[in-house]
Amino acid sequence: MNEVIKTIKKRRMTGKFKNSQLTDEQIIEIINAGQHAPSVQKQQAWNFTVIQDRELLNELSKESKLIGQKSDAEVIRKLNSKEDYHVFYNAPTVIIVSADKEAMMPEAECIAATQNMLLAAESMNIGACWISALEGLFNSHKGDEYRKKLNLGDNQIPQLAISLGHIESRPEKAYPRRNGKYKFIR
Repeated sequence: MNEVIKTIKKRRMTGKFKNSQLTDEQIIEIINAGQHAPSVQKQQAWNFTVIQDRELLNELSKESKLIGQKSDAEVIRKLNSKEDYHVFYNAPTVIIVSADKEAMMPEAECIAATQNMLLAAESMNIGACWISALEGLFNSHKGDEYRKKLNLGDNQIPQLAISLGHIESRPEKAYPRRNGKYKFIR
């Protein structure tokens, strides 16, 4: 099996991070992998905001949880109601992946970049977790306030976040995959 497929199959969501910070070189290497994702018409619509300010991460988590507690989805309400739940799993680094508003397919480009970054982190033995919990916050009445705090331009739409850090613990085995989710038409 080639190394890329091994990395894909080995990757797990990290939910417990060590407090130690990643190096700038490690973060830049992960971002560079994101910048090599497929891009519609070579627009490269993604933007990356690296946050390591613990107070700001805690504030973003707290505000996102308040919104999540009002979700229509019971599972999201329950998760966000847990006192010890942190949206970023207390990771020391979070990267917000934003897209240019004018791009042809901004969400798809950000998802592709995020997947590259998750795989790059795995290949470097760095824990990572895809976070979508900020969507509610950025779409709320406080959205503009947090766009300013993150120095996002008016043309940037926050899409996703990635929690990053040294792995304290995570699942060793993948959850079972569903068989038969493909067809050949010949």
